[in-house]
Formats: sequence, structure tokens, C-alpha cells
Amino acid sequence: LQHGPGRFTSALVVMYLMVFSLYWVWTVARFFAEVAPLLAVHRFCRLKLGLATRELQTMAWAELVRRVVQAQSSMRLCVVRELTALDIVARVMRKENYLVAMINKDVLRLTAPVPGLRGRVMLTKTLEWNLYWCVLDCMFDEHFLVRRDFVRDARLLRQRLRFMAVCNVLVSPFLVLFLLTYFFLRNAETIYHHPSSVGARHWSSLAQWKLRQLNELPHTLSERLSQAYPPATKYVAQFPSPFLSMVAKFVAFVVGAFAAAIIGLAVVDERLLEAHVNGRKLVWYAAIFGTVLAVSRALITEDHKVFCPEAAMQEVVKCTHYFPKRWRNRCHHKEVQSEFQRLFQYKA
Repeated sequence: LQHGPGRFTSALVVMYLMVFSLYWVWTVARFFAEVAPLLAVHRFCRLKLGLATRELQTMAWAELVRRVVQAQSSMRLCVVRELTALDIVARVMRKENYLVAMINKDVLRLTAPVPGLRGRVMLTKTLEWNLYWCVLDCMFDEHFLVRRDFVRDARLLRQRLRFMAVCNVLVSPFLVLFLLTYFFLRNAETIYHHPSSVGARHWSSLAQWKLRQLNELPHTLSERLSQAYPPATKYVAQFPSPFLSMVAKFVAFVVGAFAAAIIGLAVVDERLLEAHVNGRKLVWYAAIFGTVLAVSRALITEDHKVFCPEAAMQEVVKCTHYFPKRWRNRCHHKEVQSEFQRLFQYKA
């Protein structure tokens, strides 16, 4: 029998494999549970709308909804009345509309009771999953109506939240390991070929719900936020960090000198790249120096930019349609900058 750290590591590995196996079984079960509804949708589009699979893959959403509305001339989709495009989208976005409204009306308390983070709104992907499991998935019945017991009995909601809190504490070590592995597998290739992308930003999970409009489908939101990306980057660039820029310039200068020396040796005699320094070949050092050089250059800010945060913010607002009153005429303030950067965060 193993004792000490080795035994603990083995037990941790076994527990991780058990959790992974349970997650895999649950995912497979969910997949087979969703096959039947998807086949029903496929039959409806093929038989009722006359759409082939290939045509359905390239058709715009607006055109598909228009065909569904027109199909009511020959069949009945709703007993009460004929459905409109708004009715269809509202049914598809039933759960998401409630979450959009709750986040924008600050119904959910998304602040962490941690010193230094009090008052800072946080919405991670894990918390989003928990909201779906505890609130949205239990909120509606089979007819997509709000359940009466959900509204009247707060005790059941409290029990679900406490149960999920305990589950999150138990699986948190494995969840952290999973998220780190997922982040590495998803971004390793991009970071390897484009090291400067380390300093790139993206819209956070909070921003994707905060900036989302009612009945806005995911692909429409994605298009709108993609259009807002260049002006958002321009606004953030209005507030450079002089200290970070100076450090990046120093690192780029030093690392660039070493990289240039290695390139010079390769020009003289490429066999010198096979030489060993502290147990590593010069080729390895060249790769490391090149990566560090690309990252440091991405952190260097331009000195000739014109400071005009109000105009930059107006370009962002044209795409996001989000401009709180507390931001107006204050886009040059540190508070507005910090709040915006929580919506537009670093990827890493």
C-alpha cells in the first residue's frame, strides 16, 4: 500500500476520473434525450416547410421564421391564434429573456463577499450554469409557463441553491483543473502561433448578458459584439499604463538583443544553433525569446494617440446600445474605465 503524498495523489486521480466519468455519462444521456426533438424539428422543416438539409444549413434565420409564419395558411400551429415572428422568437428566448431582465434590473446579487471584491459584479461561466440549473430550468413547466410553486415557495429555491453550493464546493478542485485544461487546449495553438494575442481582450460573460437585448438571438448578439470590438479596443487604448509600457519596452529591448545575437550566430554558422547553453540548445532559447518579444511588443502603447475617450465611447455605444447615465460626460474617469474593462476583459 502507498502512504503519504503518493497515496493522496492516487486517490485524487481516482476521484477525478470518477467525476469525469459521471460527467461523460450525463453528457451522453443528454445527447440521446435531445435526439428525438431534433429529429422532430428536422421532419417539420423537411415535410411542412419543404426545406432540404443542405438548404437549411445556409438559410438565414429571418427567412426561416418567415416560412414558418407563411406555413400557417395551410396548417395550424397555435390553437388560439396565428403566430407572428415575435411570438416565435419570444418562445425560443423564453428563458434567456428572464435572465437578461434579471441581470439588467440587478435582481441577482452577483457580488462576491470577499474583501477587495465587494461591490464588483462577477458572472463566471460556472455561476451561469448554476443559475440555469437552480432557477431557469425549474422555473417553467412543459408549456413554458412560470410554475406557481416556483413563485410561491421560496423554500424550494433556497434548498436548490444550498444543494448546488455544496456541490460546487465538492467539485471545485476538479472544476478548476478542468477549466485550466480546457483553456490550455483551446488557446495553446493560438498563443503558440500568435503570442501577441495574450494581450487581446474579449467580451466577458457578464457583458454578453448585460449588453443583450430582449428576444435577441445568440448569432445576432455575436454579430453586434463583433462590430463593437474595434471601437471597444480603441476606447481601452485611451488609458495606457505608462509603467507597464516602460517595462514592456525594457523587456523587448533586452530580449530582442539576445534574439538578434542568436540570429547573428545562425547567419555565421547554422550549426551553432545546436550548441548547448545550460543544458538547452540555442534553438530553444530562440523560440522562448521570440515568444517573449512578441508578447512584450503587444503590451507597448503608442505615444502619438489622441486622447478622446468620449468620442471613442460613442462609437462603442453605436454597436452595444449600452450607455448608463452614470457614464455620460464621464468617459474619461477612472471609474467608467474600470467598469467598462470588467465587461471587456483580457482573454488570458
